[in-house]
Amino acid sequence: MDRWEIICTILTEDPIRPDKRERPWTDRLNVLDGILWILHIGAQWVDLPECYGNNKTVHRRFQYWREQGLFEDLLVKFAESLRDRSQFDVEECFNDGTFV
Repeated sequence: MDRWEIICTILTEDPIRPDKRERPWTDRLNVLDGILWILHIGAQWVDLPECYGNNKTVHRRFQYWREQGLFEDLLVKFAESLRDRSQFDVEECFNDGTFV
């Protein structure tokens, strides 16, 4: 399974009211890209490039998805996908606990 297919199974379509009276949500995959950019770069939310959307919107969605356990679900699905393709062996996992 492709990584975007895995992401789309966890990150379902955004809800739309039947009467369509509210603004549509920002594209969920673009928001996820913005979150990953922040996590990779280590920048402040205010420094998020505009191509990922409004920094407050991206931060709000990050908080919501974190509270929903979405990132844990993604991690488990990616690990299962790698294990199924024999590219990941959970028996060989370890953690480095170096402190300065």
